[in-house]
Amino acid sequence: MERSRLVLIVDDNAINLKLARITLQSEGLEVATAGNAEEALAAIRARKPGVILMDIQLPGVDGLTLTRQLKSDPQTADIAVIALTAYAMKGDDRKAYDAGCDGYLPKPIDTRALPKLVLEHLNKAPAPAAPPLLLIIEDDPSYGKLLRLGMTQEGVARDGIRVADGYLDSVWYSILEDEWRARRVPA
Repeated sequence: MERSRLVLIVDDNAINLKLARITLQSEGLEVATAGNAEEALAAIRARKPGVILMDIQLPGVDGLTLTRQLKSDPQTADIAVIALTAYAMKGDDRKAYDAGCDGYLPKPIDTRALPKLVLEHLNKAPAPAAPPLLLIIEDDPSYGKLLRLGMTQEGVARDGIRVADGYLDSVWYSILEDEWRARRVPA
């Protein structure tokens, strides 16, 4: 599946919006803009972009919260999100990556680095969606196996199903194991 060539810039600063838009359009890219999270969601519903340039400091819903929302939705999880921030403090890049951003660029916008980073993400094939994870809590092991079999037949990947034996420590173990798998950085 090929990534859309549309770039959505989400920034509440008109000057930054204009600079990023002109820079990307001069590279032949199609650009849409939004000044806040609500406008961004409307733009995404109208036409799904391949890349979003996301200002971290937005009025109302901030950029990292919006990124988490987008990455948790199967319809938008494959959109590459590049964080932009004028308040580049030590650790901000880690916060952006932890929220699900695929790239990070401090402001003021480097007009040479911006198109390179955007094109790099546009030319990448979208990552396949992670298989759904399902936690079954059942104290009867045979019924847990039966539920697993039924869910597998319904299309849930076998390795995406965890059966805990109904005891709290088993439930926590299953949840922590899945969190560890989700946060693991691929080699």
